[in-house]
Amino acid sequence: MNKNTDNISENSQNSLSLSDSEELGKDFLQKKRKKKDKKNFSISKYESPKINQEKNNRKKIQKYIDISSKREKFPIMLLKSYRTKLIKAFNYQTNYIISSNILNYKKSSNTTTVNNPIYNTIDSIDEFRLPKTYHCSCKNICIPDTCACIQMHTQKFECNDSCTCYKGACTNRNIQYGINHKFSIRYTKNKGFGVFAEEEIEKGEFVCEYIGTIITKNEAEKKIHFNHINQRPNYILQLKEEYPNIIMSTYIDSEIYGNFARFINHSCDPNLDFEIIRVNSFIPHCAFFANKKISEGEEITFSYIGTNYEIKKDDFNEIKNNHEDEKENNKIENNIKNEKISFSYKKCYCGAKNCKGFIPN
Repeated sequence: MNKNTDNISENSQNSLSLSDSEELGKDFLQKKRKKKDKKNFSISKYESPKINQEKNNRKKIQKYIDISSKREKFPIMLLKSYRTKLIKAFNYQTNYIISSNILNYKKSSNTTTVNNPIYNTIDSIDEFRLPKTYHCSCKNICIPDTCACIQMHTQKFECNDSCTCYKGACTNRNIQYGINHKFSIRYTKNKGFGVFAEEEIEKGEFVCEYIGTIITKNEAEKKIHFNHINQRPNYILQLKEEYPNIIMSTYIDSEIYGNFARFINHSCDPNLDFEIIRVNSFIPHCAFFANKKISEGEEITFSYIGTNYEIKKDDFNEIKNNHEDEKENNKIENNIKNEKISFSYKKCYCGAKNCKGFIPN
């Protein structure tokens, strides 16, 4: 009995009044609400739009990689999920590489054949460099009326290391400055990967250069034949320069070494044109410029075969077999009537109004 009484007495001392229990209950609920609010709390609700935009940009960047690995002034973005598929055997470069076979390149006996005499009996890479006599004496900014580099009419030269003009302000230097815009590589329907502008580009602006390995004509022909037989994509670009009594060709292969330009798709109505330009060397560069205003998010394209290409009537059946749609066939037939060139073809998916319906394979 004493034991029970003692327990009752102890419990009475430790017991709480009704008002005290209500206060504790309120405290408990408040703490629970605070914990819940803390869990659902989003700091973005109380931050400025600028901070929110920066955080969203960081989240977006985390999903992408820069395939140039900061070699370019601006990132070339690609979804991380495509990384293995796209750059498995691709090494990013911002300057071209010269094939060792170029050093052994010999002049053809027939000077009218497609070959480049600047590669004849070259013994050293240094021999490709321009002589110091190829330079301007401009003091600050180059003006077309007075700049010796701009006034060269047979070939186009950028100002070089021997020029006295100010590099930071010279308007005759595009390739040397590198890209001035952001780009992304995206997967497209029917065309594989393509390059898209991530910001607006004005007409006439320099876009990029086609980078790769400079190879010989013999190397190019063997590789093109191998790719055709094995149904592999071709990344060889031929620069063709016609002069009196001679045709000069330079072959740039970007399959293994190159930049993002290797992913630019063909279009029958392209928004890029290319120019052949030389910088510090006799070896030409392929520079792309916008031929119209390019909007943010728009795919950048160039014509793989120029704007004035033709095909033979006899080859129309080969093209026609690649198109099941009768309307599409009629469109192709009208577009390529009376044309005169022969090569293997595959269907074009550029979607342009003036689409020829095919591109060379």
